[in-house]
Amino acid sequence: MDRVLVVSKAKILDKNYLEVNYNYEEKVCNDIGQVEYGSVMEYANKGTRFVHEDLINAFRLLSPHIALLCEVVDEQDLITHCVLNDRSFEELFESGMAYNIPALDKFIVTGFTMSGEGDNVGVVLVGRKRLKNKRVLNLVSPFMKLAQDDMEEPYPFIHELNVSLDKCISEIKLYIEEGKCAPSPQLSLFDVATN
Repeated sequence: MDRVLVVSKAKILDKNYLEVNYNYEEKVCNDIGQVEYGSVMEYANKGTRFVHEDLINAFRLLSPHIALLCEVVDEQDLITHCVLNDRSFEELFESGMAYNIPALDKFIVTGFTMSGEGDNVGVVLVGRKRLKNKRVLNLVSPFMKLAQDDMEEPYPFIHELNVSLDKCISEIKLYIEEGKCAPSPQLSLFDVATN
């Protein structure tokens, strides 16, 4: 039997710990030889290890999406940026420039929730925008289906959103299954004191 870790909810806490809900689905063959997945058990894990920088960076890849999905930033701002830099939307994301656009650099995604089944799987992003007065505007995106074949007004960056989510989930799996994490700052202070 193969087990697949499926993340349903993840959040980076203020102290750079990971809080995650996940389950393992086991691949089994039914009576007629078809492969099916069955959920084994739901787990909730409030991490005690600091998250690795790669996981923090993976969450950063979601930041432009929360701004666009919550309509806090107008797509016209991106179009203007594209024209000025002679690039398409896709090129902005592929090159990484979308994550450095001034209109988007004040946004941060701190978590997401996945739900649905089959073609109805989707995500809700949770994050915030840093305001000029140093305060924070909390944001929760609307539910966004990740397969948008039948939507009247599809999200134009759905491919990039899927790629960013896959990167986050891969890093979360490494955190859970392989213990990939950042070294404790206290240990590094100890190392400095002993040298």
